[in-house]
Amino acid sequence: MMTDDWFSEYLRLLARLHELIVQGRGDTDEADLIRDQMDGPWSQLNRRQIELADGLSCDFYTLGTNRTVPDFGGANDDDFREAVQRQDWEKAINLVRKRESSLSPAVVAFLRGVCWLHLKQPEIALKFFEESSRIEPPDPEQEIWYLSCLIQSGRALDAVPHARELLGTSSNLMLQRAALEVLFAAASDLPDTERRAMLLDGCQFAEALLSISRWLTQPDGTDAQLALWLHLAISYLDLDDREKATHACLQALQIQPSNRSALELLGFLNYADFPQEARRPFVQRLQRESTQVFSQAPLTIA
Repeated sequence: MMTDDWFSEYLRLLARLHELIVQGRGDTDEADLIRDQMDGPWSQLNRRQIELADGLSCDFYTLGTNRTVPDFGGANDDDFREAVQRQDWEKAINLVRKRESSLSPAVVAFLRGVCWLHLKQPEIALKFFEESSRIEPPDPEQEIWYLSCLIQSGRALDAVPHARELLGTSSNLMLQRAALEVLFAAASDLPDTERRAMLLDGCQFAEALLSISRWLTQPDGTDAQLALWLHLAISYLDLDDREKATHACLQALQIQPSNRSALELLGFLNYADFPQEARRPFVQRLQRESTQVFSQAPLTIA
């Protein structure tokens, strides 16, 4: 097992132990068993990971509470922006802790979620995004990060009802795009008939979004359009509609002529005898790659 795997396992156990403590079950046999199971992963962690885990252990005690936090000082907006720009998420999460007294509890929880998501711990990030939503209703930016976190946690199916609601009620184009990502990600986990039905729904929503001229004014509008055309191309191939898949590929290539997925897909579409048994793994891979490059909303620094 790699060091990062030991780290993820330790954090998983730590999160479960914290849940038991909050439930008043910190002295049970189950809690003691988890403590024993934590010893092995702990022995494999490096100093950096130990510091992160210790900080997380403290931060867990902010969940479900509205505590008063002392002012630690020594951090400001510029420090945090610099850490984010350098993608130094370990420093960023420590700066959030130092600034905790000057930020609202909801913003603190949200920023912790962002940091842990970038540290490749979506299950941990999810706890803080949910805490932020518990404290106050999320804005569109926070919703986008939350949906991305659910996808990265492998829980896209759980998010489908909420995604459908957003597609029907939200006027925010980037949030609608994020909700669509949920449908496309969730479809890959469904049996054939249900998968096809969800892909058809996703394609209809995607085509409707792409027809809206307001995309031109969106900060990430071009990237979002490219992602939607790729999803359409991949989905229509899965739905055996080569004509629409080819059209979507060509639209994607107009935006980014060197896009590898679109070029590869177009090549397969021109291959008249593309066997079904080879098509499904190919579609799954492209769908996975397309979802992995889902870009979150720009991070607003409080």
